[in-house]
Amino acid sequence: MFIRFTIGRPDERSGSDEGLFTVAYRELNSASLAEYERDWLEELLAWFRKELKIPGPILRRDGNRRAICWFRESSKEVVSKAFELVVFLRERGYFVETHRTQLPGILVYEDGHQVAAKPLRKGRRYFKRAILEGKYDEK
Repeated sequence: MFIRFTIGRPDERSGSDEGLFTVAYRELNSASLAEYERDWLEELLAWFRKELKIPGPILRRDGNRRAICWFRESSKEVVSKAFELVVFLRERGYFVETHRTQLPGILVYEDGHQVAAKPLRKGRRYFKRAILEGKYDEK
């Protein structure tokens, strides 16, 4: 099972709703944070940079521009830290939605903590069936 947190605002790159890190870095760069909030957020984001590989080069490829990242729910510590970020953003006035799925889409990257996947387009059920049956792999 995979989990993703979003804010109801479209991301310029993927077209999907913005995720936690896009919003967290925007908050970090805003002038509205108190010093203790900025210190806490910097520390939390540094933890993520240390523990999670950023699949940037893969996501920047033309064919992967729609790909979005999902946490593996089995990665308990990472998900726990993500919930800390969710609480912080909710306290800052953001409406953060939680999404869970067994099939995030066509995988373009994966490691022990996360996957990046291109969402399946609506109405294209044959891809979903092929992926579930292990008959489709774009890698």
